[in-house]
Amino acid sequence: MRKNRLQNRNKRKGISSVELAVSAILLGMMMFGASDFARIFYDAVTLSNAAGTGAFYGSQSNVTSGQFTVMQQVALNDSQNVSANNVVTATAGRYC
Repeated sequence: MRKNRLQNRNKRKGISSVELAVSAILLGMMMFGASDFARIFYDAVTLSNAAGTGAFYGSQSNVTSGQFTVMQQVALNDSQNVSANNVVTATAGRYC
């Protein structure tokens, strides 16, 4: 009887190592997924703020509302922190 218990204990020693390996892989995948989501969220907030900055510049007066190239440049300047592999373009227009 005692011999069976020792054999079972020796068989179970490797189980915790396998569980650690599987859980470490899953936790690593979750960590990389979370960091990728954070990067996308940061880019979205940066682009939203850049669009707001361009719109704010155009809404200051009737004179600035017609300066489309300046509004575009202001928005592009504010969106410089977006990831390097993304190309940012801006368009401006006047609406009533």
